Amino acid sequence: MAIIGIDLGTTNSLACTWQNGRCVIIPNRFGKELTPSAVSIDEDGTLYIGAIAKERLITHPDDSIALFKRTMGSNQIYTLQGKQYTSEELSSFVIRQLVDDAKAYLQEEIEEAIISVPAYFNDAQRSATKQAGALAGIKVERLINEPSAAALFARSNQDEECFLIFDFGGGTLDISIVECFEQIISILAVSGDNHLGGSDFDHAIADAFCEENDLFFEDLSPQEERMLLRQCEEMKITLSQKEEVTNQITFKERIYSFTLSSRKLIMRAPDLFERLLTPIHKALHDAGRTPHDLDQIIMVGGSSKMPTVKSYLEMKLERTILNHNECERIVAMGIGMYAGIKQRAQDIKDLILTDICPFTLGINIHNESDPNNPYMHAIIERNSPLPSSVEHNFYTIHDDQKAVDIKIFQGESMYANHNLLLGKTEVKVKQGKAGEYPIKVRFTYDINGILDVDILDTGSQNKETLLITPAHTTMSEAEIEKARKALEKLKFHPREEDQNKLILSRLERLFEESTMEQREYIITLHKQFEAVLEKQDRIQIEVYRKKFEAIVDTLERELHPYQPTYH
Repeated sequence: MAIIGIDLGTTNSLACTWQNGRCVIIPNRFGKELTPSAVSIDEDGTLYIGAIAKERLITHPDDSIALFKRTMGSNQIYTLQGKQYTSEELSSFVIRQLVDDAKAYLQEEIEEAIISVPAYFNDAQRSATKQAGALAGIKVERLINEPSAAALFARSNQDEECFLIFDFGGGTLDISIVECFEQIISILAVSGDNHLGGSDFDHAIADAFCEENDLFFEDLSPQEERMLLRQCEEMKITLSQKEEVTNQITFKERIYSFTLSSRKLIMRAPDLFERLLTPIHKALHDAGRTPHDLDQIIMVGGSSKMPTVKSYLEMKLERTILNHNECERIVAMGIGMYAGIKQRAQDIKDLILTDICPFTLGINIHNESDPNNPYMHAIIERNSPLPSSVEHNFYTIHDDQKAVDIKIFQGESMYANHNLLLGKTEVKVKQGKAGEYPIKVRFTYDINGILDVDILDTGSQNKETLLITPAHTTMSEAEIEKARKALEKLKFHPREEDQNKLILSRLERLFEESTMEQREYIITLHKQFEAVLEKQDRIQIEVYRKKFEAIVDTLERELHPYQPTYH
């Protein structure tokens, strides 16, 4: 029984596995690595997936569809041959095809698939991706963020590196800042645009073609539109090798011609190039990094091959970018490596790959100026590494208040009701003066999208718990309970962990043994480590604890040069 990784792309998808100490891309039935993410249905009900469906986008435009990943997790409905399909159902056809091709190639049953998703996918989109796997009849226990997979494959042997992953595919742009520290690969921040990809450049080229030839794209038939977009896609690809390309297309027995250069493309689509920068700046800001803090910028995805994209980014970021010759395969190869980790392959099993919470999780709090429009108070911030457990204190706002209504939201809006409501509960509280007794609210969130909410009124000791699982979850009650028990291990403040308490205790002892300027320095260190602990970011705490241990060891040697270093 094999475990495979699936890079479920907007325009193309790949399958990969780990064999004999290396990643192996699984060819499809046509012997190709890339399977177009396209679906078509014939009049007799025959279902076509991949290359044939892509060809039928032109010959049978009304019964063929692509780019449906863009609407994953939404209510979008597509109609093929009079029957309605969701994005999840269409994606399940592609997944099923990849699994069948893997079974034929590997000559064994497929036990499980690990599927990649953009790091900024929200709960609904991730749930929809898992649902697609379930509809395809394959176990999907784990989703992996695409930049995590890319960093896993691309990381070098250096102890510490910081990457910007620029994942630019046919339909989406995914930006991530990834830090590698020893055996830990951690996402620091993510951003993206799920409506910006190579297909948008195809449309921009098509618009320029129509303008120069006195045509209107909207006046073309569906078949002519698909023909033109296919030609524009080919021109865009050719620009990866040439400075200029000329193409011809025949509509209604008339030949139309168009010449395109890299410079002309930038002039024709300035808004698309500007949109490339927005998520980059956002991700860098959230990660607390600048372009010059990066060790590498890794270009991922077929659209990142466009020379105009690379040169534009180099100009705006003032950085040299080295092209990776595996840009279309990096994510798939990384997922294949993760399949090896999950199978406990001896050569990579010790790597730790962390995911992040792509959207902020929080609760409603009182808005004094507009009580009917409560504010959103963040508990687990976006870009927090998972699993994560964070506790905050809240207080009643009225004397003799009997209960508090707590609603759990996901999103970035300042006002709670503008975000996605995940759940709600009521907690009875001890009556007293407003703000007399803290109400402790703890969120514990794991990589499977399970959110465990614990609420404790310290006055009455009344406690409420709320378990929020992803929609369309395929986990059984036993699996959910197992995950919940695992989360219990996280439910205490990092300040209470022995390793962290030891650092603080050593600093306090060294303070007593020191004088003057050394004491000021030790107080500063103590405050800095307290600040790190207060953020309750366990990955960063581990990173900083190693650094603080080295500093404290140095202080020990300075104060006690003839004693062995503390261990």
